[in-house]
Amino acid sequence: MAHILAELSRLDPVTVGLDDFGRPGNYVERQVSRWITQYRASETETVEAMEELIQVLARRRPSGGGVALVHGDFRIDNLIFDAVHPKVIGILDWELSTLGAPLADLSYFCTMLRLPRSGHVMGLGLENRTALGIPTEEALLTEFQTYGGPLLGDDFHLWLAFHAFRFAAIGRG
Repeated sequence: MAHILAELSRLDPVTVGLDDFGRPGNYVERQVSRWITQYRASETETVEAMEELIQVLARRRPSGGGVALVHGDFRIDNLIFDAVHPKVIGILDWELSTLGAPLADLSYFCTMLRLPRSGHVMGLGLENRTALGIPTEEALLTEFQTYGGPLLGDDFHLWLAFHAFRFAAIGRG
């Protein structure tokens, strides 16, 4: 998974003929604004923690780090694994894909590792991932860097906060 995530983050859209696949600029700004708007549209009461998170995301955006192909929903149940070897042989559900920030899919996947399984989120936070053969977040991040993914930077936690906010907006809707 780390290898695939690193490859996606390094993919040059121009080189593979995808330079017009989506709007390459302002990905982080567009995503944060879109999900704040979605949250506000379905808001039924004020939740102070969400208001604080909106203020943080309004002041500090996670770094974009260039332009790459973003899957948009990179999680285990959208992956096809080899029946014999522990490797990804296919990725499903590309309808959310676009051009965007190279760390978007990695941070989304890491958020899925932290969130519990619920009605609208199939997180892995409470699962015994070791027994399932799913690497820890630390191991995934190390492998991602080993395979040439971009540096995470000091604001990677903002990516995780953004995705958690996104899931909360979806849940509210």
